[in-house]
Amino acid sequence: MEELAVGRAAHQETIRRALRATVRADLALYKRPARVEFVDALPSTATGKVAAYRLREQAS
Repeated sequence: MEELAVGRAAHQETIRRALRATVRADLALYKRPARVEFVDALPSTATGKVAAYRLREQAS
């Protein structure tokens, strides 16, 4: 299990770097995200929509 976690972390770092490079090239400074986080699943409401308020709670 530890090998999987290490591999996953390395893959996430590769994605994070690629995303930041793309955002840096395409978006104004004030539109760029402050951080990038990976989650296993997005929280959803009873109707299946993304629960943005739960995401905000998890971020703080």
